[in-house]
Amino acid sequence: MKIGLFTDCTNFAGTERHMLDLACALRAGGEEAEIICPPDAILAERAAREGVPVFALSCAGKLGLLAALPKLRRAARAGRWEVLHTHNGRTTLLAALALRGGNGTTLVTTQHFVHPARTRRRGIVARISNEIHQAVGRHVDRIVAISEAVRAAAVAREAATARKIRVVLNGIRDPEADTLTDPEAVRRGLGVETGTPLVVCLSRLDAEKNLEVLIEAMRTVTAAIPQARCVIAGAGGEQANLQRRIDAAGLAGTVRLLGFHADPLSLVRAGNVFVLPSALEPFGLSIVEAMALGVPVIAVRAGGPQEIVVEGVSGLLVPPGGAAEMATAITSGLRQPDLAARLGAGGRERFLHAFTAARMATEMRAVYREARGGEQPANRRPTGEMNTISRPSVRASHDD
Repeated sequence: MKIGLFTDCTNFAGTERHMLDLACALRAGGEEAEIICPPDAILAERAAREGVPVFALSCAGKLGLLAALPKLRRAARAGRWEVLHTHNGRTTLLAALALRGGNGTTLVTTQHFVHPARTRRRGIVARISNEIHQAVGRHVDRIVAISEAVRAAAVAREAATARKIRVVLNGIRDPEADTLTDPEAVRRGLGVETGTPLVVCLSRLDAEKNLEVLIEAMRTVTAAIPQARCVIAGAGGEQANLQRRIDAAGLAGTVRLLGFHADPLSLVRAGNVFVLPSALEPFGLSIVEAMALGVPVIAVRAGGPQEIVVEGVSGLLVPPGGAAEMATAITSGLRQPDLAARLGAGGRERFLHAFTAARMATEMRAVYREARGGEQPANRRPTGEMNTISRPSVRASHDD
């Protein structure tokens, strides 16, 4: 099957990581998958490095979007793709326009967010946006939701879409240890000594990520474990506000905002625990990354994370906004090596069982075939089954 995975984003975050892992896994399974993205996108460079073909398409801004349309339409009509798989609203609109009139290309789109940007618009802009969305939606053959939380929100907004939605939980390729930086070298680069309890968080610095909850939790953690340190890797518009909170809490030097980090997996592996405080997380790819590395996870009992983490087996879950509960969980993870080792081992087993890129590609391939008129994919595991596996018996492989 010839598949084009399409984004117009030039940055490299969770969606782009998902696309690259999916492309590689599809190709490993015999499909002709390629990436469609701007030539200056970080994804283009990384895809080329992985041996994934790239169809370069510049579509920055409204004029760029219109300029890209003829090239996309010509390629589609020439039969370049059997499935065009988009990953945001702009590319879905462009793909729907390019495929107008029908040429045998199936249009699939993935919904990566619980609340897409259009849901935050108001007034005439919202009405126009919704009308465009509904018009485009008529040309979409299948909608992939990355979690049950995303599916439920989509159906609540527009019940008619339910028949088109299929849930395919994200997966990642198994991190290769020999490609990661030694944990002690990472710690030296951070100025964190061997043996210092280290909390790691990967997150955009946006209000919806609830990073202020982690900052508040660290006040309690450092009262109990004064030498504990926390690093938050990621960029975003809330950086100045978060830094003010850190300073006001007297945590300067204890909680650090690292900005964009070029080697996030090595950073996670260097930590003792991984924390994601977001209560509106559509999935939580960084949670899966930490589990794959055998690092114990602390997340919020909401959205995607509660579909990933098995409480007490592959991590700890705390209530949304629960800074006190988060502090207790972090302190337990730092003070109880046996607990941390057990959760790390459980997370690793959970990853291998449910969140590999190969599993994701198999389920996505079934969605493509169904959308193209083939057999319907087998029923997915019931909602909630993801959180009912037995306690693992494997030993910990966590390095810290």
